[in-house]
Amino acid sequence: MFDVPRRLSLSVQVANSVRKAILDGAWKDYLPSERHLSELFKASRPVVHTALHLLAKENLVDIRKCRRTRLLARGNRLSSPRSRLVTFVTGEPTSQIPSAAFQGINEIRAHLAEEGYSTETLVCQYSSAELPTHCLINLR
Repeated sequence: MFDVPRRLSLSVQVANSVRKAILDGAWKDYLPSERHLSELFKASRPVVHTALHLLAKENLVDIRKCRRTRLLARGNRLSSPRSRLVTFVTGEPTSQIPSAAFQGINEIRAHLAEEGYSTETLVCQYSSAELPTHCLINLR
């Protein structure tokens, strides 16, 4: 029924901005230095450093000590971008979920947000004897 506001860290926001710029083809083979990126995105160098390591986990960039950060994927070379959306399917509205379960879901959402994923909740009425396959089919 309602979504709890997500708090994205500055590192995640910078990673999202750099990812978009990479996919839009802003840079050819290498990223600018961390210092230059920190000036571009108005963030501290440690924040940019953390953001680049998030992108390295996604295999978008290759980070090597004392070397320039190399792009592993560019916008025109990506065959199919991966979805960054995670859907939670529940049988009852979030307002009726027990508080411990709701808190657990919010913790998962926070961790996903830190990794650059967005989340949504789908309420699907189904009995305990059946699987919510009719709801999952509609997600495609």
